Amino acid sequence: MNERVSEPRRMAQDREKRPLELKDFKLFRQFSDEELSSIKSCVAEVCVKKGQKIFSAGDSGEEMFLVRRGGVRIMLPLQDGKYRHLATETQGGFFGELAFIDSDARSADVEAKWDTDLYVLSRRRFDERSRADARIGVLVFERLAKAIALRLRDTNLQIARAQQDHHPMNLGAF
Repeated sequence: MNERVSEPRRMAQDREKRPLELKDFKLFRQFSDEELSSIKSCVAEVCVKKGQKIFSAGDSGEEMFLVRRGGVRIMLPLQDGKYRHLATETQGGFFGELAFIDSDARSADVEAKWDTDLYVLSRRRFDERSRADARIGVLVFERLAKAIALRLRDTNLQIARAQQDHHPMNLGAF
């Protein structure tokens, strides 16, 4: 019960913190200053207002987004015009990695849950930088693969628990 009470408080505190720098993201921890500088040349900083849509399912895009401050809701559009809430990414999280990897259409809608500061990592600029220094590409994709594998393992556990309990997977409704 205490976890449920403290969760909204923790999320509010995260929104009020200073925006993270690249070195603060788990994805880039232990990168050298030179490597971080190289990645920094591929990112833009964007501020979005609460409720502002960042992208929609079906949109084209090749960027990955890193949450510097605030948070976003990731929602799967359903056929009846409703949404299934898939996740909330807060400070330190990232999203849009699938389109960053495969350049395919976006698979979900994402909107700012609060006023949010983002880094936007351009795949085009990242590819240019990686051609100049292949080590950067290897490091980022290695970290990205591990993060996606951890998310997939977590999803597998949620599905297994839902089936064991004979309840539909509770991802939360929007």
